[in-house]
Amino acid sequence: MNEGGWIETASGNRIHKSCMIKGSKYVVIGGSTTIDSNCTVIVSGKEPVKPAKLIIGKCTYFKPSVELYLSRPTRSLYIGSFTMIGTGTKINNCSSIGSRVLIGERCEIDKNCTIYDCCILEDGTHLPSGYTVPPFTRVTRKLEYHNLEPSFRDEIEESVKTSLLFG
Repeated sequence: MNEGGWIETASGNRIHKSCMIKGSKYVVIGGSTTIDSNCTVIVSGKEPVKPAKLIIGKCTYFKPSVELYLSRPTRSLYIGSFTMIGTGTKINNCSSIGSRVLIGERCEIDKNCTIYDCCILEDGTHLPSGYTVPPFTRVTRKLEYHNLEPSFRDEIEESVKTSLLFG
C-alpha cells in the first residue's frame, strides 16, 4: 500500500483516493477495512424503491482494481469480516460473500452467487450466475471443489490481518 493518497476514518478504514465509490450513502464499512487503489464500487437503485445496500464487515481488504457492482433493488450484499478480494476481481450483483474468504486475483463472481464462510477461490476463478460455494471449500479455476480443514478458519483470518498490516 502506498502511504500517500489515503482517506482514513476514525474506525480505522482506509480508502485510497483513486477509488470511485458511487452510492456511498448505501455503503456501510466495518472498522479496519482497506479499499486499495483504483477500486470501483457502484451501488445503485431507483428511488422510491428501497435501493440496494452494501455492508462490508470488519478487517476486509479490497486489493487494487477490484470492481463491485450492486444494482438489485431491495436486496443487499453482505461481505463478511476477514475477507480479502484479489486484484482485478469483478463482482456483479453477488448475493453474499461470507467471513474469512480469500478471493484470488482476476476472479469473476456473477449475479446471485453465494460464497459461504471459510472459502478460497483460486486466481482466475469464474463463478457463473447462481453458483453456491459451500463453507470450508477451495474452488479451482475449473470449478473443482476441495474440502478445507476447520483450521483454515484461523489461517485465513491471519492471512487477511497480515495483508492489511503489510499490504
